[in-house]
Amino acid sequence: MQEDSAKIATTRADLGRGIKRLRDSKGWTQAELARKLGTSQSTVSKIIAGTSFPRPALKARIEVELKKVPARAVSDEWLAVVAEAAGRSPLFFDVVNAALQLLNENE
Repeated sequence: MQEDSAKIATTRADLGRGIKRLRDSKGWTQAELARKLGTSQSTVSKIIAGTSFPRPALKARIEVELKKVPARAVSDEWLAVVAEAAGRSPLFFDVVNAALQLLNENE
């Protein structure tokens, strides 16, 4: 029984550290993340501290929000280079196409 309790605590702590790391990488405060998630700053604080575990719906919103890539993360110039390379190489086109399919399936 204590072992299960320790596993849950470790999982909560790991989740909290991961959320904090991603939140910090985006430069968001706890309050900003809470607003984006439609929850309170207090709830976000408890999850990050590892004292609370989010319900499944909130956990899903956290994953979606923190995994979003900023719209300008990929430049138009880079996309043009990739498109040109894909046009020249059927194999490269297949690789890019497969990668995009994986991204779409995991969204």
